Amino acid sequence: MAVVNKMKLEINGEVVAEAADADDVKDALHDLNPEVEAFIVLSESEGVFLQAAGIPQTGYVMSYHNAQTGEELTSKNQTLKPMAVMRVLTAYARENADWRSNIGWEPMGAHVVQAYSWRAAWKRAWPLYVGMLFFAVAIVPLVVATKAVVDQVVYKPLCEQGSERQFDHFSHGSGNGNINVGYTPGRCWYTNGDNVALETIVKSGSVLIDIVGSITQVVMPIIIIVVIELVGFSLWRGRRKRLE
Repeated sequence: MAVVNKMKLEINGEVVAEAADADDVKDALHDLNPEVEAFIVLSESEGVFLQAAGIPQTGYVMSYHNAQTGEELTSKNQTLKPMAVMRVLTAYARENADWRSNIGWEPMGAHVVQAYSWRAAWKRAWPLYVGMLFFAVAIVPLVVATKAVVDQVVYKPLCEQGSERQFDHFSHGSGNGNINVGYTPGRCWYTNGDNVALETIVKSGSVLIDIVGSITQVVMPIIIIVVIELVGFSLWRGRRKRLE
């Protein structure tokens, strides 16, 4: 035997029907004075109800409350016509889900909840955002600085050996030697504009030296940034715990 869900219909605080159906809703709405404010509540159970409030002649605002799921909705249109309200209430009385689509709905307090959620999310995640911003800002200068250090510490002694020319900078090799992209060896550049391939000076191991240098000038800045961010995060966590 199917269980029939009884809907209680109240108008202006007075119970019109304890087990209202669609016809009860229609009859009650037809009897309303079009110029007098009405407050209509159709309750499915304790804390679960659909309601409409307003003057029939000027329009209603509707809302839905479900204490069991926490769902709260309000009609986007704040001046609903009596026929629209009747369609929603009768569909609800029939337990027909069409009441959700007969008019437009939006979560109650949507803007407040959204702002609160944004603030809460920022409070939890701002160290991550700051870390990402620091990485984006710091990575290029650190790569340039690391290359300058590697040039002076590693490539300058190699490029100047056996030569009186003054080292200026080192350009890393590129390509992989296949048909489409030919390999270009790393080159030593000097202040007078001359340049010589590193393999001409070092003979063996020049490719490995070149590759290690290239990797170092990318990996080292990342390591430095990560260490700085970890230290900063640890200090922030320590300060936060002290404040708590």
